[in-house]
Amino acid sequence: MNRIMETSQQKYLLLGSLYTAQYLPIGFYDQALPVLLRQQGYSLKTINLVYLLALPWMLKFLWSPIVDSYGFHRWGHYRGWIIVLESLLVSIVVAIAIVDLRQNFPLLLITFFAICLISATQDVATDALGVQFLKPHERGMGNGIQNAANFFGAILGGGLMLILLDRWGWTISFLLMAIALALPLVFVLPHREKSVKPTGKGLPNFKAIADFFYRPQIKTWLLVLFVYQMGSSMASAMLKPFLVDIGLSLQDIGSLNSLVGYTSGLIGSLVGGLLLNYWGYKRGLINFALFNAIGVACLLIPASIAKDLSIIYLVVALHQFTVGMATTVMMALMMSQSRLET
Repeated sequence: MNRIMETSQQKYLLLGSLYTAQYLPIGFYDQALPVLLRQQGYSLKTINLVYLLALPWMLKFLWSPIVDSYGFHRWGHYRGWIIVLESLLVSIVVAIAIVDLRQNFPLLLITFFAICLISATQDVATDALGVQFLKPHERGMGNGIQNAANFFGAILGGGLMLILLDRWGWTISFLLMAIALALPLVFVLPHREKSVKPTGKGLPNFKAIADFFYRPQIKTWLLVLFVYQMGSSMASAMLKPFLVDIGLSLQDIGSLNSLVGYTSGLIGSLVGGLLLNYWGYKRGLINFALFNAIGVACLLIPASIAKDLSIIYLVVALHQFTVGMATTVMMALMMSQSRLET
């Protein structure tokens, strides 16, 4: 294909494959890695260090001007970034497949931190590519596909990886992950990107970041962004080791997290989007926070009262459903604060 992609279906397929691949590592460190470490006998305090791997995703705005300003002219500005970063991800995961890192916790953390850093940087390029080629009437569906692909990537990287690890072991499971990470290149390589004019005469536009923090009421907005789902994230972090402690197998935990948990989260996201259109940002923010708090409180039921598997499934489904709604309103708020010119 020697032309810029024109059909909406091609654009959605490209973006969907990229967002799915980018969230594979997130699904693994958020869902699978804590379970594996608990099985190896690591303490809850040590397992909590895993969530430091999320830092690149929280701080990626710091180096996003570099991605916007420096590119690969021959391959296309953002397309070049994606090709290079995807190739790095695949190479690292293949190396992980060869060397079992479960017995070397520091090296495991460093390796997966590098993976999350690369995938977070790729997310910057993918977002920019979407803004570049999606027309205004395509962006609503584009955002929906982004959210769905994120959940799907988390299902593959979390629940499915646990099932594969339980059945086929470390090497085969990570080789399959490497193949999944490489699949988006099938859609990226034929794509021909529109020319991009670098910002700031070739220099990173860090002034846009500084200006962002001087917008009206931005400090309040950032505080809400930081604390809104903190309690839910902490509760989720403790859920996986708890499932190990009560004797569930990797396959059971994988099925619970992916088939039940993330599927419920995906449905919650769609419901949250519909309710957000009806309630608006402010009312939606308050109501979804209350729903999320109820979902977190329900996690106390299997932890202290009843450890019946059917109750655990129901509670996890409810919790992830409310997480999906809360995530939807946060994504909508972040989009409302975005400006194409920066």
